[in-house]
Amino acid sequence: MWYCLRAKEVTEKYNIKVIQDMYKGNKTVVRTAVGPTDPFNVRFGLHQGSALTPMLFALVMDVLTDPIRREAPWNMMYADDVVLLNDTKAEAEKELESWRQVLERRGLKTIGELFLYETHYKNRGGYNVNNSNLQPQPPN
Repeated sequence: MWYCLRAKEVTEKYNIKVIQDMYKGNKTVVRTAVGPTDPFNVRFGLHQGSALTPMLFALVMDVLTDPIRREAPWNMMYADDVVLLNDTKAEAEKELESWRQVLERRGLKTIGELFLYETHYKNRGGYNVNNSNLQPQPPN
């Protein structure tokens, strides 16, 4: 994250140092049905619920995906969602794999599932990303 802030020319003295102080020695608890857990250290990730988190996430994604990101409407990011538009299934698979590789190579973990929405054609075979067959998911 610090690399990305510097790449966007965020001032070191007042902005980066303040954010680093916010993240230093961080502890959190998890509320469960039987009460809160004991506090534990948070060593990576962004603070959940922080007003800065959406801006920091967008800034990090902007810097990390700059080499592969295409102009809107082909690639769009909003909050923690990414839209990748392609004309063919093969192009979609190739671009998804490129994004996965770029983000994982730079230390981001791809957590959860990729949801693929098809609007122009029906595909019953799914998509192959990272040697996994992903089936298209219907919109909610």
